[in-house]
Amino acid sequence: MTSLAMLSPGYGHARDWIDYFRWTQKGIEQLTLAKNLAVKFDYSHLLCKVRDEIKAHLYRTAPRVTNGIVFLAPGLVTGPTPWSMGFCSAGPVAAYQATVGNIPASSLFAYLESAGAAGYGAAGVNAVARASAILSEAILLSARQEKAVRKEMEGSLGGVKPEGAW
Repeated sequence: MTSLAMLSPGYGHARDWIDYFRWTQKGIEQLTLAKNLAVKFDYSHLLCKVRDEIKAHLYRTAPRVTNGIVFLAPGLVTGPTPWSMGFCSAGPVAAYQATVGNIPASSLFAYLESAGAAGYGAAGVNAVARASAILSEAILLSARQEKAVRKEMEGSLGGVKPEGAW
């Protein structure tokens, strides 16, 4: 005779199975609702609206697209970068390594050399690229918020800047 605890050690009690089923049902209901909203959305003018928004705010769009590309596909940037800096099997950094001798495996030099050869260092370099894209986006958002606050303060003071500000 098989018990629930034997089937799945994490769900040994019937109450846990009921909670799991309840949460699964809520998730299915939310996905169904999202699907229905996506189907009902009018996509006919979406591309025109996006095009107009990009034309109106190109200075904000270009860095955001770049951040998105770096975050979603960091290898496009991080693949050629260490290689172009000489961290490859036949580059000047390899010649330096030959004169120095053994390099510790966990050093920054070893990670960059490995990233240039698409080895284990590539994951670390990709993580740094993604983190920089997130940081860049945060800076863009904070600059936009600061501009909005400035505009609001100038509007509330009748266009006069407060003493010692900006």
